[in-house]
Amino acid sequence: MDKMFIQEMQQKLEEERQSLTKELNTISSPDVGDHVPGERSANFPNYGDDALNEDSESPAEVSDYSVNVSVTGTLESQLNAVNAALKRIEDNAYGMCTNCGKEIASERLRANPSAETCMDCAKAHA
Repeated sequence: MDKMFIQEMQQKLEEERQSLTKELNTISSPDVGDHVPGERSANFPNYGDDALNEDSESPAEVSDYSVNVSVTGTLESQLNAVNAALKRIEDNAYGMCTNCGKEIASERLRANPSAETCMDCAKAHA
């Protein structure tokens, strides 16, 4: 891999990290307990449906919370993959398949800068 390509991928990964973090911040907060896998906890929306009872949960709140939990997990997983790719750049291991050690095609990395396996290994584990 040439240096310019790696710098281009690093820029893309940094931008993706910023975007994912921004999205995560809108629907989740840093997890302060051990009750949720990962480092973020989905926010429970409060639409103020029942002014007399703060503890009431509307169906819309429960439904939106359910979506927030799912999306938080997906975004967190993507952010972890981006951070891992940035770490591989730092360690001079970017672009090498973590499974077989072969070089990952630049076309694959352009399509998915956080890819950690070559297409052969990705197909074998699909």
